Amino acid sequence: MVKTTSIRGAIVTLDEQFSESFYQWYAQTGLSTAPLIALEFSGHGVPWLVFSLGTFLFKEDLSDAQRSTVAHLFVGLVTDLILIAVVKLIVRRKRPVHDSGKQLGSVEVIDKFSFPSGHCTRLMFVASFALGSYLKLRVGTPMTCVALTILANLVAVSRIALGRHYIGDVIAGTVLGVLNSALVFAIWQPIEKVDWVRSTILGKLAELPGLLKHA
Repeated sequence: MVKTTSIRGAIVTLDEQFSESFYQWYAQTGLSTAPLIALEFSGHGVPWLVFSLGTFLFKEDLSDAQRSTVAHLFVGLVTDLILIAVVKLIVRRKRPVHDSGKQLGSVEVIDKFSFPSGHCTRLMFVASFALGSYLKLRVGTPMTCVALTILANLVAVSRIALGRHYIGDVIAGTVLGVLNSALVFAIWQPIEKVDWVRSTILGKLAELPGLLKHA
């Protein structure tokens, strides 16, 4: 047990040292952090949730395969949030001491912890999901898959360069994102159920003005 703890401690120490070295190297280059902040925003959960849910509910010209894909993209983004929150609250690893400040739209009770990187988890899920959707359903294009994979990797590097995360956080986020994609494909629901959910939600939304009027 002592030996295991010692090995884990050594790995954590190396992770912290290499992560800080990379952060310091980027800072010394004099390069702007603006592109890194833009990459940070690209991995935020809210735009992805709004995009997937809005497309699913309100875009009328989708094929069955496309509609099912965006529905399950939304499901995966929700499971992503749950997964990130649970792991962060269990591991409770503190942010790097050189973290440059509060992130846009962060939830302090969860986002004050570092492991895993939620941005990496989310974008690696999206990239993996896009690839799986293309291979299984022919939804999307190869270029979309390539672009999202490049984006996910750029975000991973940016998390370390900004001082938001350790390298280990980024690696864990990458693995969890791929596993989340596999989970979504494992629980994939038939189009009939997807359309029932959509019609039910749209029906409730249509009733909302009347309910508010009589409230």
